[in-house]
Amino acid sequence: MKKRNLLYILPLVFAVGCEPEFDDVDFNKGTADFSRTVALGNSLTAGYQSRALSLAGQENSLPEILAKQFALVGGGAFKTPFLSGEAGTRGAGVDAYGLGILTPALALLPKADCKGVVSPSPGLDGTPYPITGSGFASVSADGPYNNVGVPGARVGNLNQPGYGSSQGNPYFARFAANPMQTMIEQAMLIDASFFTLWIGNNDILGYSTSGGEEGGDAITAQNTFETALRRSVDSLTKNGAKGAIANIPNITSIPYFTTVPANALPLTQDQADQANSNPNYTGYNQALQFYAGIGAITSEEAAARKIKFSAGANYLLIVDNELTTLLNPSDTSATLPKFRQLVAGELLTLTTPSDSIKCAGFGILKPMPGQFVLRKSEIDKINTAVTGYNTIIKSVATAKGLAYVDANAKLKEVETGLKFNGTKFTTEFARGGAFSFDGVHPTTRGYVIIANTFIEAINNTYNANVPRANVNDYPNQ
Repeated sequence: MKKRNLLYILPLVFAVGCEPEFDDVDFNKGTADFSRTVALGNSLTAGYQSRALSLAGQENSLPEILAKQFALVGGGAFKTPFLSGEAGTRGAGVDAYGLGILTPALALLPKADCKGVVSPSPGLDGTPYPITGSGFASVSADGPYNNVGVPGARVGNLNQPGYGSSQGNPYFARFAANPMQTMIEQAMLIDASFFTLWIGNNDILGYSTSGGEEGGDAITAQNTFETALRRSVDSLTKNGAKGAIANIPNITSIPYFTTVPANALPLTQDQADQANSNPNYTGYNQALQFYAGIGAITSEEAAARKIKFSAGANYLLIVDNELTTLLNPSDTSATLPKFRQLVAGELLTLTTPSDSIKCAGFGILKPMPGQFVLRKSEIDKINTAVTGYNTIIKSVATAKGLAYVDANAKLKEVETGLKFNGTKFTTEFARGGAFSFDGVHPTTRGYVIIANTFIEAINNTYNANVPRANVNDYPNQ
């Protein structure tokens, strides 16, 4: 056991009123053993920020932060497959990996819109660059590694042979011992006494960020998720290792979905009147009224589909393929468009092309493309999946006596504003301090907040007193 003076932990207390007074604090590992730790997961474990992996992100990743705190209570060495060279300094995104090209991290850059107004906007910090000679080369010979965080990994990839091959995941291929090695096998090389596991976000994220049904990326089925997770945890605990498993935050609460409002179409009264007088829309509204009158659709559907603009902020026009198929009264060889406007609670993605709204008539003259939209039915599917996954994760943690990390609850705290030693963190894009410029992955300080959430769960489960990390000791990025 180690002791540290209270002065070292006072900045860690979320205090509003008077702080408790103690002469000494006993830091200890409790019933846990951090001498050999391993961390498994996806980009959130790897240290991904602003749509790329970088050396700075890896050095300040969730597992690296935890390893520093575990070291204060007997934790051992921790090894990460660090990037080097240009890949490390500029960031290594693999959006164009199949072409042998890496994309740098996003930055907030000045950008002129279609009307000439300049404002900060997320964009690539420089041009893409070749993988060859970039520092993205294999480091498998220097393994095994304690950080088995693989950007893009789903729960099913944990036990997937070939995931570390050239046809698999390039991030894992960098450090996998051999092309057929699985992520679980890589982790088991450590013979860990303690593990952390945060997986499952990608099982729903791709569906969400690509616009739900229009994106073509399916949500992992609940039974598939559960089978894969239980198999992985059985492997990690078979030699007696203890650990911590985190649940999945509410995907639709991250800045990627909360930054661009659904009513992102400002109109003057004249503009609204002009749109409402469009014969295509007046004819469409009249057809809806006719079909409601003969009982082909309900009056509620007719009202939901009616197109009407007004002065001020307007909800964008979209196509909703779940609406009833109706013949076009003026041309019965064709069907009536399945148009409607977004409603409160529906979402647009951070990648929504604002210039197309401002200058190309998207959302008023033509419907907003579906890949930028999450309709209510799609949001319901996402929320159902997240709730189901989290129920499974908690069940697995409870059955194995593992620490259950409620990352979802912590995100809700950040949504309303989380204060730490005088600094307030929110989910506001670019200004909130908790999320990086891709609107999905945390900043370095955001990762520290998550690390402290892990530590709290670990302390509660294993009767330990691992000291929390000081958020303000880490870079503000």
